[in-house]
Amino acid sequence: MGRTLTLLLIFVVTIVAVIVVFAYFSGVLHLMSNSTDSVHSSGVFILSAVGGTTGQLALEVKDTGQSSLVGVDVVCPTSQFSGSTCSAIRFTYQGDALSSANLVPPGQSAGGSGQVASAPGTTFNSGGVYNLTIQATFSDGKTASETCTVAAQ
Repeated sequence: MGRTLTLLLIFVVTIVAVIVVFAYFSGVLHLMSNSTDSVHSSGVFILSAVGGTTGQLALEVKDTGQSSLVGVDVVCPTSQFSGSTCSAIRFTYQGDALSSANLVPPGQSAGGSGQVASAPGTTFNSGGVYNLTIQATFSDGKTASETCTVAAQ
């Protein structure tokens, strides 16, 4: 009985060790890793009219981290943009909206665009530089933020 129990225990420990090693090397388990989740963004801002109050903002966000990207939010300064216009920009990957069912793999990009409006009492100027905050959410639950600078054209 004692020998059988010892052999069973050795068998179970071996199986668990094999599973942990497999999970670590397949990327499922990140023990002691310094993995970072990050994005790189760029954009184009086309004005509807010089000195106008609206424009088309097109953004690209590339997943430069190690986890898949599941969501992107755009935050624009309320001193320059109408409060709700930037938050209405939705991102897609391969034609479908970003979601937990449509992830952006590391190294790939998602795109989003939308009509934006200037803050009340202000206008957009050709050549004006605007700083947007890109907030990314990853499949591992981590988040990252980046400033995306766009010049109005």
